[in-house]
Amino acid sequence: MTDHTLSMPTARSIRPNTHSTLTLRGTAWLMAGLLSGSLMATEPAANDHEVEIIIDEVAMLDFSGAGPVTFQIMAPAQAGDIPEVYSNDDSRRLFFTSIVSEGETRSIRVARDNNLPSSLRLRLQAFGPNGTGDIGTTQGNSFSTPTVITNSGDQVVVSGIGSGYTSTGATDGTELNYSLSISNTPNDLANLVAQTGQVTLTYTMSVD
Repeated sequence: MTDHTLSMPTARSIRPNTHSTLTLRGTAWLMAGLLSGSLMATEPAANDHEVEIIIDEVAMLDFSGAGPVTFQIMAPAQAGDIPEVYSNDDSRRLFFTSIVSEGETRSIRVARDNNLPSSLRLRLQAFGPNGTGDIGTTQGNSFSTPTVITNSGDQVVVSGIGSGYTSTGATDGTELNYSLSISNTPNDLANLVAQTGQVTLTYTMSVD
């Protein structure tokens, strides 16, 4: 009997390629770092704050000229005629500024006191107004034609005023032309006596 021996090959140990692994890991970290840096560099920084705007309601009015409008009743050119009414300063301009709330409009009204002698008639005619914005109109109101200013309540001069302003120039605002006449009613004429007095006209701008 013949014997033989089976020879088993000796197993070789296989060493991992640590160089390749380290290279891959280093590349991954490098890419992650570059990507992270890129994101940090382009990410915006933002914040905000509010701006508060407060718009007040405004209602202001004023007149051109200084002192009162003056009329003088004097002797006529011919005896027997009605006395004459004279004035060298019978007009004013009404200036105003307005800011209204949404949906509102304003009107300017005039009222006079009781100091006008019953024998006299004070009339007003209003034109315009001229200005910027929604400054209303005199058309269709009490004084679009020469009308007596009564002492029985307010009368509308300008209506439909919204937000706007007239400016203060020589042709701006509402032109107010006054005229004074003597009543031909006998009882009224009997009350006409020599005197110097003043009549106060109060203009008011208010919401309709």
